[in-house]
Amino acid sequence: MIPLINKLVTKCNFIPNSNKIIFDLGIKANTSSSSNKKINTKFGSWFKALISSNVLPNGTLKTSRGIRCLAKSGNECLSLDEIFIDNWLFEKNIKAEKEPLYPKYPEYNKSGRRRADWKINELSKALNLKLISINPSDLNNLSEKLRKIKANASTI
Repeated sequence: MIPLINKLVTKCNFIPNSNKIIFDLGIKANTSSSSNKKINTKFGSWFKALISSNVLPNGTLKTSRGIRCLAKSGNECLSLDEIFIDNWLFEKNIKAEKEPLYPKYPEYNKSGRRRADWKINELSKALNLKLISINPSDLNNLSEKLRKIKANASTI
C-alpha cells in the first residue's frame, strides 16, 4: 500500500483528505469506505498511513486548526501544544486516554460527540468531572500544572 499512497500523492500533487481518498490506486475494495477500512486496519488511520509512506514533511500536516503530528505514545495530535502535553504524559508514564467522549447531556452535549483532549486515571462520575485547563502559557511549566495527576498516577 505504501507505494500506492506515494503514487497517489505524487499524482495529485497534494495530500488528499481521508474522506477524499481516490482508490483507483489498485487496492481492491468495493467502496471508498472499505478502502478506508483497509487503510485503518493496516496503519490505524489515513494520517498514520501518510507518515508511514514518508509523504509528509517532518511527519506533520499543516491544517486550518494547527499542525497535525504523531506523539511518542502513538496518539495523533492536532497541534504542537497537544503533542507537547501528550509527550509529557507519556514520558512520565501517566496513562491517558486520548479524546474521550464527554457524557451525553441534554443541554451541553446533546449529540454526545463532544470530547476532552485526555482522560487520566479513573472515570469521573457523570457530570462531576474534574477538569484541568491547560493554556499555552502553562506549557513552560507542565510539571507544576499537572503535579496532582502525577502524584495520583503513581498510586494507581
